[in-house]
Amino acid sequence: MRIERSAWCDEAAHFLRPALGNDEEFIKNEVERGASVLWCVVGCGWVVTRLEDQELVFVAGVGKKAREVIRLFMKNKKKLNFKTCRIHSARVGMGRYLKSIGFEEVEKVYRVAV
Repeated sequence: MRIERSAWCDEAAHFLRPALGNDEEFIKNEVERGASVLWCVVGCGWVVTRLEDQELVFVAGVGKKAREVIRLFMKNKKKLNFKTCRIHSARVGMGRYLKSIGFEEVEKVYRVAV
């Protein structure tokens, strides 16, 4: 398994669509201007990340072997220049899953349309 930086493309947009929700155009623009990075995880799927200071933020991801993919990014922390990782998810059960690989819950986010 390996990660390859990629330009925004229709294939990635198609696969990531469920994870992007209403933010697809915003995230696409972030990738195109270099604020976020699109990664092809060969044989597994697609991931979008961004760096905030020395924290790698997983913006969106779709594919197989999530645990292994996250660990692959963590293994490359020096090359990618980060010290911590952060993942936001609306998926029920993701907290337990992430805790099993060392993450801890630090906040909950609530939103309302006005």
